[in-house]
Amino acid sequence: MRQTTIRIFLAVMAVGVWGSAKGTLLASGDRVLFQSPVAVTFGARYTAQAVRATLVAPAEAAVEIRVEQPPKGVFLNEEPLPATAWRAADGMVSLTVPAGTSELQIRFDEVASVKPFTATVPVVLAGEAGTQSLGELELRVANERARGVLPWPGPAGFYRMEARRGEDMVAGVSIGLAGAPEAVFAGSPAFYVEPGNALTVAAEVPNFQLPLDRFVARLAAVCADTAKIAKDSLDWKGSVAVEGEAFTAQGGGEVRVSTEHQNTSGGACAFGWANPGHWVEWTFEVVQAGDYALTILGASQEKVVLRAAELNGQPLAGAGVIRMEGTGGWGRTNPDDWQPFRVLGGAGQPLAIALTPGKHTLRLTNLVGQHYNVDAILLTPLGR
Repeated sequence: MRQTTIRIFLAVMAVGVWGSAKGTLLASGDRVLFQSPVAVTFGARYTAQAVRATLVAPAEAAVEIRVEQPPKGVFLNEEPLPATAWRAADGMVSLTVPAGTSELQIRFDEVASVKPFTATVPVVLAGEAGTQSLGELELRVANERARGVLPWPGPAGFYRMEARRGEDMVAGVSIGLAGAPEAVFAGSPAFYVEPGNALTVAAEVPNFQLPLDRFVARLAAVCADTAKIAKDSLDWKGSVAVEGEAFTAQGGGEVRVSTEHQNTSGGACAFGWANPGHWVEWTFEVVQAGDYALTILGASQEKVVLRAAELNGQPLAGAGVIRMEGTGGWGRTNPDDWQPFRVLGGAGQPLAIALTPGKHTLRLTNLVGQHYNVDAILLTPLGR
């Protein structure tokens, strides 16, 4: 549960008089919250763990601050004060602050130090094959907050990022990547990261103890890379070729057939495929059983295009998500906008897709809303 925090920020006027010197008094009704015989600027934040205050005094000043429970320690400018340097009585803590700006913490917990520090937690990649160490995340703890930046050390893909302590997930830890594409897999959100993307991790640490002991990246979907190949190397005659505009079903949106886009293989293409969750299916027939390579001929001005892939109602083995680079244009007039991308498996080789004779259905789903126009899809027997 989040702690209730009360903040008081005041540029306090001299409202009381002690002898001949003007001082500071802050009260709620007849209840004194803060007082000093010197004109002191006072701002405070109250939590269950501490009163954290900033004081600005023109000279050394005795101050008194209201507390709701007996304090266990007092820190001035991050240094612990000896018990002889402060006093608690009648719901008020009394001490002396030096001239200038002071940062004060009156603690109600057992914290021994409030100085900033750094700590590291392991980063673990979790998947069907088990766990793999990816290194460490360094967190800087200061002012009751922890923050760190993790340049993503793992492979590209969709992940569920989890902060954990022991066997439990930790609430209240913020994990984010500005502008990261998000998609839902098996009812849970995951976001797409690539090597080098900077993940930010932040958490409140009111007791100066890290809430997590490890950072877990759980793979939500395998992301297969693709290789752009030369258009003149495409084996149209020896492949099962399906025109993009010959889709047989769709849902979650509406792609349209365009005859205005130029330089297409069959005089038309499928375009307007821009909604997250919008799936499109193509049906094709295979005559000879064997392993086939999948190539998609398309055009997009997006930097990266991501599509979930299913074959006959099941995630495409080894390529649950297909990643393609943008081509620099939408294929309206420039023939170079249309580029073929072949789906890769291990060691940079074409992914081998086992197909039996008969009809098959390929479904591609727009995961995060990137536009993509499809000219044709080719399944080419490997070994040709």
